Formats: sequence, C-alpha cells, structure tokens
Amino acid sequence: MRKLPLRSDDPVENEQLAWMARNAMVDKDIGRDETPARRPVRREEPRKRPTSLIPVDGEVDLHGCTADEAAFRLGEAIDLAVSQKWKCLRVIHGGSPGRYGPVQSAVSRMIAQNHRHQVESSRFEPGNSGATLVFLKQGAR
Repeated sequence: MRKLPLRSDDPVENEQLAWMARNAMVDKDIGRDETPARRPVRREEPRKRPTSLIPVDGEVDLHGCTADEAAFRLGEAIDLAVSQKWKCLRVIHGGSPGRYGPVQSAVSRMIAQNHRHQVESSRFEPGNSGATLVFLKQGAR
C-alpha cells in the first residue's frame, strides 16, 4: 500500500489522507504540476419560442397600458385593421397561463362587446398565452 505524504498539520486532513490510503484511494491533486486542459464550454443557442404558423397582418403591443388605455388603443388598432382589410391582428397584452391581468380582461371584454360586428373570432396565440389573435370579418366596417 502506498503511503500518502502528510501535507499539513491539520489532523482532519491527515485523517482523510490515511482513510484514502487504507481504502485504495489516490489523491488526484498530489504530483500534478500542470493544470488540466479545459474543455471548451459548449454554449447552446437560447431556445426560441415557437412561432405561430398563423399569418398575422399586424400587431398592437399593450404592455404598460392601463385597462382604459388598452381598450382605446385596441379600438384604434381594430379600426385600422378593418380599413386595411387585414385578416388577423395580434394583440400583445402579456400574461401567463392562469395569471392574466386587467389588460387581458379589457381586451376580451372589448372584443366581445364593442367589436363583435368586426371580429369573427379571437383566441390566445398558440404557444404564447401573452397574446391574443383577433380574426377579422372580411367586408366589415
């Protein structure tokens, strides 16, 4: 059995070295003068959110708006989208599954009450519950 040299006056370290000697363990640090070659760190590309396969003609971002401001900006965006004959409008309101704020509630309420004659349907964007896709009726005014 190879005897490990004592490296310090610390009795705990000496006891650990003695245990390693009794159990056929080798201290990897003893006798190693060079630093080990470092393997390059493999950096992965950040995961991208899956993009919607639904073609979107335009979008309105309501981050930072109050519910009243969001309702006003959404009304303007829907009017513009109808006048430009867009088929789909993305409304970005933020939120996560199960946690929606007053802006998302205002968006849903505004679409259901004030713009039902211009909107065919609406739903959360697939893979992104922080945005609603608004599908517009063609020929609506």
